[in-house]
Amino acid sequence: MLGIAQANHDRLHLEARYNYEALDTASLWAGRTFSGGETFAWQITPMAGAVFGKTSGIAPGLEASLAWRKLDVYIEAEYVADLNDKGDSFFYSWNELGYTPRTWLRVGLVTQRTRAYRQDSDLVPGLFAQFRMGKATLGAYFFKPGSDDAVTSVSVAVSF
Repeated sequence: MLGIAQANHDRLHLEARYNYEALDTASLWAGRTFSGGETFAWQITPMAGAVFGKTSGIAPGLEASLAWRKLDVYIEAEYVADLNDKGDSFFYSWNELGYTPRTWLRVGLVTQRTRAYRQDSDLVPGLFAQFRMGKATLGAYFFKPGSDDAVTSVSVAVSF
């Protein structure tokens, strides 16, 4: 089970994760959000993280998005510098190209580069759909659909 909690106040961004960078591993993050634009709305949050558990290290990270009309791009990236074994350091990324045909529906393409589960390639492609209901969002992600090593991930997000 993967868990992520975020808190945002003005430009301050705080985040806690479990089983994200590696299994049986937690991380704490802090960053500052910058945003702007009208025709092209953008947001970028540089962050610094501490990783502890089965993997221990420090991690610079970035979350960024760009939206134009019903299209958007979202990128999340980090580099985990393992403090116990430099050979275990790694780069992780999650990338989305989304389309929002209705205010309650967002669909698109997703890729990730991860170490959380075994895959035969570094970059794992997939499809996603998100459904917004008030302050809640339900998401479904289908990595390598139709293949023998397909992975499905479900997300639930609630805003306060």
